[in-house]
Amino acid sequence: MLRSTRLAHPRLRHAFSLALAAEGAAAAFRGQAGLAGLLVSARQVHGCHVLTVSGAGDGGAEADALVTDRPGLAVAVRTADCVPLLMADPEAGVVAAVHAGWRGTRLGIVRRALEAMRALGAREGRILAALGPAIEASCYEVGEDVAAAFRLSLPSGLRHFGADGRHLDVRAVNHELLLEAGLDAENVEVLAECTRCDARFASYRRERAYRSTNVSAIALAPR
Repeated sequence: MLRSTRLAHPRLRHAFSLALAAEGAAAAFRGQAGLAGLLVSARQVHGCHVLTVSGAGDGGAEADALVTDRPGLAVAVRTADCVPLLMADPEAGVVAAVHAGWRGTRLGIVRRALEAMRALGAREGRILAALGPAIEASCYEVGEDVAAAFRLSLPSGLRHFGADGRHLDVRAVNHELLLEAGLDAENVEVLAECTRCDARFASYRRERAYRSTNVSAIALAPR
């Protein structure tokens, strides 16, 4: 598993997993990451809905980002090429996990997650963030329909489609959105691993199937 230096804070527990193919592997990951308590995830639909989580009963709803201020409760997202984004304001005691594929990205999932964090007392100038392993632009060729979708709702993202206009850097788009929202560049880390190139990670583009998943999770340390 991988960790971010930006999220290395006494009040936080987090990790980005390697490919997990079985429930036993997921449980082992949680233990190694210090996330042995309750872990909540949602039914991801490549949308922009954000779920504010207060307990186990909140899991299972449709959402692509989860936010909580409850110590010991981990929020998690699953990816297999999309961007996993973990964020925290340790001072306010608020954390978030975001699943950002190209659809969620252009629909504003990052901005909506930040709005939900602000509602719990977080402030952009204090937020720490890490964008985890995801497919890099050279491995991610997309069609004109994707460019057209960005042209309609997030035209600034078009600069990250490469010289040929067909290779999208979703991680770079989300990094830019974080900085535009007011996060300090020094508080944001972009992990370089490409899920398609690195066989340690699940990749739909490489495997052409969802045989495994990468789990990214974050929690406030238990009191």
